[in-house]
Amino acid sequence: MGTGLNPSYFIGLSGALFAIGLYGALSKRNAIAVLISIELMLSAVNINLVAFNKYLTPDAFIGRYLPFL
Repeated sequence: MGTGLNPSYFIGLSGALFAIGLYGALSKRNAIAVLISIELMLSAVNINLVAFNKYLTPDAFIGRYLPFL
């Protein structure tokens, strides 16, 4: 990757965010807290998508714009 970071850092970050979001979605009773936790889980998926796109095709801009659709 051009940033000098391994993809494993991004996978670890997104895994931690997904785990926090999953815990929040399963343990909270407030609807707003559950929705915020689901949003956190979706953000973790977007980080994974962009990281894998950058790792697999560093010159293409295909997957970097997909989370914004």
